[in-house]
Amino acid sequence: MAYRLDSIKIITQNCRGLNLAERRTHLLRELQRDRAAIALLQETHFQKGLAPPLRNKHYPTNYFSNHPAAKKAGVAIMIATRVQFRELDKEIDERGRYAFIKGEISDRRYTIATIYAPNRNQARRLTRLQKASITAATWSDYGQVSIDIDSLFTRPIKKTWRLNDTLLTDLRDQITQALTTYFSENETDDVSDMTVWEAHKSVI
Repeated sequence: MAYRLDSIKIITQNCRGLNLAERRTHLLRELQRDRAAIALLQETHFQKGLAPPLRNKHYPTNYFSNHPAAKKAGVAIMIATRVQFRELDKEIDERGRYAFIKGEISDRRYTIATIYAPNRNQARRLTRLQKASITAATWSDYGQVSIDIDSLFTRPIKKTWRLNDTLLTDLRDQITQALTTYFSENETDDVSDMTVWEAHKSVI
């Protein structure tokens, strides 16, 4: 099977709290619908030791940084099943402010981070950024920020159906023989060439 390079779709979402089961359901449904490979979440509002479950079969690999004493702050990284991620290292804040993980996807090393902090000193240029968009806000106060970056992540190429030319060989031979016979039998002095030519179309 042939493969081609695929992008890694990363979605970041300020959740404004995920303690309600309904909000977690909305999040997981949208991530799956949008085919997010990696989700970076802020403001999960999970408290350490009291956090509700946030995973399903599509996003089994998760990293959480929860606040130690209250339902506030909190960040998470969620990785889809189809992403073959191998963890090398991680740094998880104990106060729910950030989570960093380092690992490999298709033999390329990545550092993935989610941070709940003011936007300061942002990078001016991301050379591998392919596409970025902000979706409409649905269940949260903020829409998702989605980016696509180039990678060595691969996926199968859909095969395009193509007619096997050899299947037409017999048909072509039959048509050639029929036309040869037709013209040899009908090209006579008493019938014009134009009539013979026009009539041969019905033979085909």
